[in-house]
Amino acid sequence: MKIGLLLHNPYIIDSGNAKNILTSLSKIGTIDAKIAGTMGKTAVFDAHLENKIDTCCNKKPSEIVTNLLKKNDIAILLNHGKSLYSGVRFASIVASKISNLQDKPVIHIERPGCFDETIFPMNDNALEYITTISSLLNIKHSTNIIKPYKIKVHKKNNVQIRRIEGTYPGENIFINGLIVGKAQNNFVDIIVENGILTKLEGGILKEHGIEKLHKYNKKCPIDLENVWIKTGKLRNFNKPTKLNNRFKSFNDNKLIIIDHDAENIYKYISGTTAAISIGDDTTSIASEILFRFSIPVLGIVDGDLDCKDHNTRYFTDSTIYVLKKGHDDILGEKIKQNIFNNNKCVNYSDLESIKSKIKKLGSNIIETTIDI
Repeated sequence: MKIGLLLHNPYIIDSGNAKNILTSLSKIGTIDAKIAGTMGKTAVFDAHLENKIDTCCNKKPSEIVTNLLKKNDIAILLNHGKSLYSGVRFASIVASKISNLQDKPVIHIERPGCFDETIFPMNDNALEYITTISSLLNIKHSTNIIKPYKIKVHKKNNVQIRRIEGTYPGENIFINGLIVGKAQNNFVDIIVENGILTKLEGGILKEHGIEKLHKYNKKCPIDLENVWIKTGKLRNFNKPTKLNNRFKSFNDNKLIIIDHDAENIYKYISGTTAAISIGDDTTSIASEILFRFSIPVLGIVDGDLDCKDHNTRYFTDSTIYVLKKGHDDILGEKIKQNIFNNNKCVNYSDLESIKSKIKKLGSNIIETTIDI
């Protein structure tokens, strides 16, 4: 039997449960395993499971499951939500976006290793496999089929409201990878007027995050039905793992820019030997990930760090440029235009010359330079 397995949430890897489940499932079939999310991929590298779990897929969970169903006999969604409720809600949202959900058996395994760990069928075809997999993994199962749940956005005139449930006070709220505020309640209503985020009922807005979300003066609108929203903490990088730069090719000298886009870092990492990151959180996350692959980061920051719940390490030759408050995006624009010619990457010959260019571009706003 060909088993397609999607892993979601780095804790699945860090806890060791993914490795155990892969071993058990391999007893009844061949495994086609993929991981979703940047933090999940990093966890796979840290656990040295990249030969068993594909880290090259950059699609949404529903798209990954759709493809797994086309190539395998059964698909399994392995997730670890903050609670059983939030995990099941996540699975039901994913189910609503799987175009071929009824074609083959689909199973959801939620919170393995926890007191409330449970296996659920996601369609009728999965019912005959539930008992077998439950016994194999020694996880209790339910025969209640997870029903697809379409994200609800309430609309009235030019106002959109989308409720996010299962939040914890103090958690960051991300929209399209950008932190736009913090939760103060167990649910938050996100309110958008004329395409612009204006309020978080049950939360606190982060004005700078909203500016980034709407591209500053461009005032680019968003649609709450289509944006990617998540809440919670980022992975705590508590397993120091140093890896060879497997993404580097012979004679590569590729410089990439990561502009408030650390979530997509693995899309651009191939051939990379150095990176410039814009933003405090972006620099913190990118530096920690790229440390593993011996890639230095030139970070543009201004003291606006929100993700303070994980460690950060920097590879040798990294440099952090601390700017006047609120100026990281200003220098970022200059760097994109003058160093990258508005491209995502460029070839370079000397990292020190790149550092000198940054100093020159930010001569009036750089307060401190920290060489690692």
